[in-house]
Amino acid sequence: MITSEKNGAGPQPTSSTARLVRETTPRVHCIVNEAAMNFTANALLAIGAEPSMTNDSWEVQPFVESSNALSVNLGMLNDAKRRAIRVSVKTANNFNIPWVLDPTLIDRSDPRLSFARQLLHYHPSVVRGNSDEIASLCKAMDATVEMISEERESIFVTSGNRDHVTSVERTTVVNSGHAWMHTVTGMGCALSAVISAFISCNEDSFNAVIDALKLFGNAGTEAGHQSAGPGTFETSFLDQLYHLSFENYPQ
Repeated sequence: MITSEKNGAGPQPTSSTARLVRETTPRVHCIVNEAAMNFTANALLAIGAEPSMTNDSWEVQPFVESSNALSVNLGMLNDAKRRAIRVSVKTANNFNIPWVLDPTLIDRSDPRLSFARQLLHYHPSVVRGNSDEIASLCKAMDATVEMISEERESIFVTSGNRDHVTSVERTTVVNSGHAWMHTVTGMGCALSAVISAFISCNEDSFNAVIDALKLFGNAGTEAGHQSAGPGTFETSFLDQLYHLSFENYPQ
């Protein structure tokens, strides 16, 4: 296994994956909790992707079929949303559409944890959660992140002050961001959606994930320098996400 560590040293030039997102305008279908929908959609628009967000099982299939990536967030679950998620991940698998599982608060709810384990059978391209969520999943499956990653052929991202990225062959740490990112509702949900957009444009999913984390973290760092608090930070973050993803992009 190759191990490396990435230390944040200020904003980096726009990644090749960010440029590909700008060039291709990937469609990303998101099933996300209602509290985070607006911020998540705006984050995708800021990087040049095209969001859609229906969570009705009656029409979600054609939306996923016509998308380039899928992001599934388990926040604010109900029966209708669970049905829509099942349809979505099955459709993604049938059409070879990359998808990201965001197991929101599975450490607080055993039924939600059980549902997250069921979804792993559909081999998400990426599983992204905080340390408590990922630890709960590992404990329930009596396995390490590395073991689950190999079994499900998924990249795991454990988000926090340092983002740990794990796949079968590689692991790395991305160190960037700002403390105020934890004070904005939907920041993690938006990150999962941005990762979805990036992996849809780059065949090297591991590098695409790293590029997404760096862009997101750098936007947080720059927004923190220009903000007075969480309120102005949220607005500044979207501005920075837009400008950093455009950096060096020919217009």
